[in-house]
Amino acid sequence: MLFPVLTVMIHKMTWRYIAVAAAEVFLIALLTNLLCHIKTWLGYIFNVLALLLMNVQFAVLYWGSTFISVVMLANLDSVNAISGKFWVYGFSAAMVLLFTFLPVCTLPGSKRTTLALGTSVVILYAGIILTGIIAYSPYRAVYTLCQQQMARNRMASNTVSNAASSAMSNSVSDTVSNLELPEEENEFYSAAVADYIPKPEDIPENPNVILVFIEGMSQNIIEDPRNIMPNMSALQDRSICFTNYYNHTFATYMGLSGQLYSGYQRENYDVNYLVSIQDIFKDYGYQTSFINTEPQNKEFSDYLANFGFDKLLSDDSRIDGMADALSDKSAYELLLETALEQDEGEKPFFLAMYSFGTHATLDGVYEEFEDGANALLNRFYDLDVQIGSFLDGFNESGLAENTIIVFTSDHATYQDADYVTAFPDYGRDDPSLDRIPLLIYYQGVTPKVYDANGRNSLDMVPTVLDFLDMSAPNSFLGDSLFTWESVSSYDTYFESMGIYYDTEGGEINLLSAERLQEFEEQLAKYYAVKLSDDLIYEEYEEAAHVFAKVNEDRAAVTAELYNADGWDTISFALWSEEGGQDDLQWFHTAGSHEDYLAYEVDLSGYDTEGIYYLHAYGSMEEDDEMTFIGEAKVYVDKKTAISK
Repeated sequence: MLFPVLTVMIHKMTWRYIAVAAAEVFLIALLTNLLCHIKTWLGYIFNVLALLLMNVQFAVLYWGSTFISVVMLANLDSVNAISGKFWVYGFSAAMVLLFTFLPVCTLPGSKRTTLALGTSVVILYAGIILTGIIAYSPYRAVYTLCQQQMARNRMASNTVSNAASSAMSNSVSDTVSNLELPEEENEFYSAAVADYIPKPEDIPENPNVILVFIEGMSQNIIEDPRNIMPNMSALQDRSICFTNYYNHTFATYMGLSGQLYSGYQRENYDVNYLVSIQDIFKDYGYQTSFINTEPQNKEFSDYLANFGFDKLLSDDSRIDGMADALSDKSAYELLLETALEQDEGEKPFFLAMYSFGTHATLDGVYEEFEDGANALLNRFYDLDVQIGSFLDGFNESGLAENTIIVFTSDHATYQDADYVTAFPDYGRDDPSLDRIPLLIYYQGVTPKVYDANGRNSLDMVPTVLDFLDMSAPNSFLGDSLFTWESVSSYDTYFESMGIYYDTEGGEINLLSAERLQEFEEQLAKYYAVKLSDDLIYEEYEEAAHVFAKVNEDRAAVTAELYNADGWDTISFALWSEEGGQDDLQWFHTAGSHEDYLAYEVDLSGYDTEGIYYLHAYGSMEEDDEMTFIGEAKVYVDKKTAISK
């Protein structure tokens, strides 16, 4: 009966688990004894159910570092991904069943003695509750699990309710509140991606882009003094690198979709009908592809197909890794070969890949770290060797002349028992939340480090698009990391299956009750919008909208106005966030306007740096009234390139 409890005591070495487990085991024994005095079979059934729940919870805790979570339950259909420890987990399950279904017997002594002992244990348990260590109880974890599931059900109900709600209006400033604004069905809609930095001059006009999601990699693995990943460490040193950058959700199904659409995912297989980074690349004339490293996983393949890439690529003949997947060696070889092939095409390409080889429980396939005794270190070292080979091939090929690479992760490394053993001195606030890598590399890049200051992977897509000076109407919840004054209300919020944290400033904290309620309400609205297949962007592409970007000399902002023909006069209002609207200035351009207008707004009258707001209005000669066309925001650095 005590086998799973004892294994966890040995593994965890914490008095909290020991105290709670001991009290609950005694309570189970006493209640079993009392019921056996009534009916033996009644006591046995209670004992089996109580022990089964406890033993399963402690077995999961032993291997997974937490009790059963909503995320684990939601990913049961991906159990093949943890096949690296199939026999170990199978043996643990057998032991759980063995020690759960052992026969029971009554304790010596009368009912009165049993009741007296029971009263003492109940008093002890009450003390455990009062001290707060009840959180270490497997039964308390079941209660928490039910609460989280209820929160998800409530979110689902709110999503359905919001899907049927009426359209909402965008807010406007007091100064121009008398001007007519359009109503949007989507309150998360933005006419453009903010442009905070000019595109580097040494990048071609339409460079190829390779985006790599590494399975479950925390930044601390790269930084570890044992030099587990020397190639990734060296690559960060010669790239544009972002530090103190966190995952915004967990696990893979949430992380891939969440980053590509800069949003959140309520369920693993939910489709997102909003704009993604691949949609924007398509609009710029790119061919888009995603490499599937799990071609035998039908659910995952269908999930990837819903992203809407032009091509979903794979090669079953290359399957040589665990869990019927491509090893990282095969994956990065396929990535390089595909990039070389697509580079011969007429269009530039956007090529994304998720590499599977570092999934929890797996071992290295081709390489071992040091003596090879630690499977977790092996798989990340193996990955690093393959990345090094890929980079060598990339830099020696013609790709290096016209291609940028973005490396990141789908989410942080899960803090299971293997992780705790490999990094015993690295503290984590939550098993599924941590710092993750994000870097931009191309041949000739000037290395620079940006402090994300606790912001998260919602910002990946806006950052890449800002870097490339690409823009389009979107519903991104993140903002570019090239500004340290983010306008996003969400990019320090972590959410996964009803679990919430705030990572602002690089510190992990639970959300207050008020902020949690507000965030859940906004999430319900977002889920309703993202699941509405009738809310797509053809209407916005036809509508007039504004895009603003800072000129390289930082003396002016170029306002690009699309689909604004028909007006006699176009007027731009510009003001800085710091000045409120005390420094608002108007700029007017008259004459016949075509579908596209580029107008330079002079910045000589502004001394502050920071975020600037630009509104565009159209008017006719016979009418003095100005009609709102669109708005944009831009970060103006009056000094040098942003380095904060």
